[in-house]
Amino acid sequence: MELKRWQLICIVMLPLFISQVHGLSAPAFGDSSLIQPPSLPEVSASTLQPSIVYLELREYETKELIADIHVSLTIHNLQSNESYTTLKYVNQSGLLKLTLPTSQYVMKLEVDDISTPGKDYVLEQDFDVRSEQSFTLFLYPVGSIRGSVSDAEGNVIEDALIKFSCVSSYGDFSGRKTDSFGTFSALWLPVGQCKLYATSNENVGSALVDVIKGSIQDVDIKLKQKVIGTSSYFAWYFAGLVVILMVAFIIIVLYPKRKPITSMNQSTGMYPNQILPSTPALSSSSSSPPFKQTQSFGQPDRDQNEQYSPSRMGSGASQPVLDSSIGQGAPLQSSRILDILPTLSDKERDIVEYLLHNGYTCTQSTLKYKLGIPKTSLVRILQSLEIKKIIYIEKVGKLRKIEITKWFMGKN
Repeated sequence: MELKRWQLICIVMLPLFISQVHGLSAPAFGDSSLIQPPSLPEVSASTLQPSIVYLELREYETKELIADIHVSLTIHNLQSNESYTTLKYVNQSGLLKLTLPTSQYVMKLEVDDISTPGKDYVLEQDFDVRSEQSFTLFLYPVGSIRGSVSDAEGNVIEDALIKFSCVSSYGDFSGRKTDSFGTFSALWLPVGQCKLYATSNENVGSALVDVIKGSIQDVDIKLKQKVIGTSSYFAWYFAGLVVILMVAFIIIVLYPKRKPITSMNQSTGMYPNQILPSTPALSSSSSSPPFKQTQSFGQPDRDQNEQYSPSRMGSGASQPVLDSSIGQGAPLQSSRILDILPTLSDKERDIVEYLLHNGYTCTQSTLKYKLGIPKTSLVRILQSLEIKKIIYIEKVGKLRKIEITKWFMGKN
């Protein structure tokens, strides 16, 4: 069978075409170039002068140097409102060199040591770059969690909402949902105990996890409880109110009032409130003095507004002197407060004194408004005060409630 001319041409050209396709593939290993991380934006000499910043990285708890490791940087310029992310290598000296325009910045540092299964360190810091400067940054230790959500029968649940509540307030607490496999992960959680909450279709569950630096903890949350909404509470309240009204109606209408049965006094032969015609009425000026109510022993009269004073207390009394201003936020001058206040920075002292004079508690937004501290700086200062056990931060919905600790007030 003879081949046509175009078939012969295809047979001859096919090997050449295949070799050409292979020639367009990736170059040899020796010719490939390394992929470089994105560099910081270049500084225009006509507008802003560049400044060199040296960052020394240390661990917050042990104060050990963090070196020979890659650090992920997210830098936000507050003046130009520009943000950029890059990856930098910290050498053996532990110094990170940056060239930045003169401005105000918020920098987020994330460290992931490849020798550990989880994440390792995180810090969000704000600072001003004015000239060549050196900073020592203390990074907070973090760990990771991965888990799953299932119902009482063991079926995994998709799109279950996850919430975190940890002993410290740094790290990533953003809410998340389970994927189609019913799993979730949280990579940058603070070291210590964290309680995880999950909910789906009015079913809830929780689990307690100890987060360890650089590790990954596995957790399984079972949704075994039901959520009772406000509508259910209203229905029970309405039903109870109806029952109470019905019982009251039955008592008032069906059971008429009876006249009290009085008995005769055997000594006088009279009923109560009965006066004989020959008996004169007693005058108000009786020879016997009227009964005067006396007070109980050990309970002298006191004005309700009378205050306690040191003279009323024994010299060996250990209780603080009470006065009417205590409930209004006046500070208790314990020895611990007097010892710690001078060691705080100016902004930390402003926050603590504001809490002491305003009921010992307020919200983070109130502190930002009253003291005029930027949000990023305020978060960092509050984290420092919480680590020092001076304040306690509680998340209530979207609000962050700040409260003076009993330890700082000297109430061990």
